[in-house]
Amino acid sequence: MTQISLVSASLAAVASELLLYGIYLALSFFYILLIFQRQRDFTGASKVLRIVSPVFIGMSGLWLVVTGHCIVSVVRLFLAVGPMEANANLFYSDFSHITELVKYGFFTASICIGDVLLIHRVWAVWGFNAHIIILPILTMMGFAAFGCGFIYQLSQFTSKDSLFTGRFHMWGTGLCVFTQCTNFYTTGFIWYKLWSTSRVVEPLGGSSLARIIRAFLDSAGLFAAWGLFHVISYQLGSNIQFVAIDGLPAIVGLTNILIFIRLRLDFAEHSTQLRGSAVTHTIVFSPDLESGQRASEAESESLKVLLIGPSA
Repeated sequence: MTQISLVSASLAAVASELLLYGIYLALSFFYILLIFQRQRDFTGASKVLRIVSPVFIGMSGLWLVVTGHCIVSVVRLFLAVGPMEANANLFYSDFSHITELVKYGFFTASICIGDVLLIHRVWAVWGFNAHIIILPILTMMGFAAFGCGFIYQLSQFTSKDSLFTGRFHMWGTGLCVFTQCTNFYTTGFIWYKLWSTSRVVEPLGGSSLARIIRAFLDSAGLFAAWGLFHVISYQLGSNIQFVAIDGLPAIVGLTNILIFIRLRLDFAEHSTQLRGSAVTHTIVFSPDLESGQRASEAESESLKVLLIGPSA
């Protein structure tokens, strides 16, 4: 197959990352707007506790590292085409450059934070069962270890090396395997738990769980498809893999923000329906899916209340 030049792939990577980041940034502002609109129903310390939740902190940390990754990508573009660099190909071929190491550091951090958020969802949906998250924690730790190892290997990169062969291929393949294992495991267990619950809820007239399942699967499908794009292009030794890997942090941010926006809109709709119903029957999940704390309906904004319908 015809190999795409490194410079062309790098420029395409910056363009695609900026596009994805722009979408992610817009959705992030919309998500924050939804949060503060919801906080108007609460006052004082209760409002602060609802905003400063573990998931909100995780989402904020993810936004910071995704933003950092995007900034470094833009800085590298200016360094490559600026007056100090006579040859952009030589610059982009130097994977031991400090900016490349920093960029891969942001990449590793973004995937790890995304995995933590996924694992938190599994833990919450399965009723805080610690045994269910042992395997994804191990795969996440494996990814973190391989990420650090890969960054070290890049620091030793020379003009005689290639990212697609030797020790770089081993470390890179390990990164692909661990992140895909975490994604498929967590998505599968979330889907199974929600699907098994929806089999009981839906015959009674509930449809919220079906929407939750679609929200999870749509977002997981986006990440899985982009991840497979990276795995396949990397294993084929194509420079197009730089487009895939540079876009992954923004994709991680998008998949998470899309889930929370869709859930918040869905629960806001059901809150309106509940207020408009004289008498309702509800099914309440014991875990608080956002804060990771067991709480009553009055004490937890993100308590998952599924509307069954008005009583006859």
